[in-house]
Amino acid sequence: MVKRVAARLGKKFTLHSHLRCWRHFNTRPAGQSDTPELCDNRYCYYDVLHKDYIYTPAWVDFLAEKLGDAAIYDLVLKGAV
Repeated sequence: MVKRVAARLGKKFTLHSHLRCWRHFNTRPAGQSDTPELCDNRYCYYDVLHKDYIYTPAWVDFLAEKLGDAAIYDLVLKGAV
């Protein structure tokens, strides 16, 4: 997913960048949440069996669109990449 976003942006996008994005856009609860399933299901969902989050292709599209705007990219990721 990180590689797909980076390719779409044509800019560096790391796992840390992704963390900043899901926090900024309130896509999922923080780690160790008592309610990890309370995600924005357009973009991710909690996999109970594996105890991790699965991100959708719509999340990649959303990030590519939002972060394609230089001002939003700087706002969300300044110092992250």
